[in-house]
Amino acid sequence: MRHLLLILALFALAGCSPTTPSAPPQSAGKSAFKLEKLRVLDVRSDEEWAEGHLAGVQHLPLDLIRERITSLVPDKQTPLGVYCASGARSSHAARLLKQLGYENVEDLGGYNEAQRKLANAGGTP
Repeated sequence: MRHLLLILALFALAGCSPTTPSAPPQSAGKSAFKLEKLRVLDVRSDEEWAEGHLAGVQHLPLDLIRERITSLVPDKQTPLGVYCASGARSSHAARLLKQLGYENVEDLGGYNEAQRKLANAGGTP
């Protein structure tokens, strides 16, 4: 009986009860964005784009974002994902897009990281 009281006291102190189910774990590697609504932009150079790019994405080099983004994506609520070769330009592009008023921007990082994130979110890289 003492052991049972001790066990119940430990559960009470830990804020748990023996019958409380635990929450399901978050799925590792899943991104928070909704892929079906995400518009992905490749911000690499023309030469890099020509060497290969992810399927279904649009090309908008970093140095042309200010000039072309409003005609390409007029709705600033549109969820955007950006990637480059290594992640440096995509980080810069994400900050720039936010400064320009785009509210839902996901930095997908470099090419390989973007490919992985999109695949994990259920897309086809």
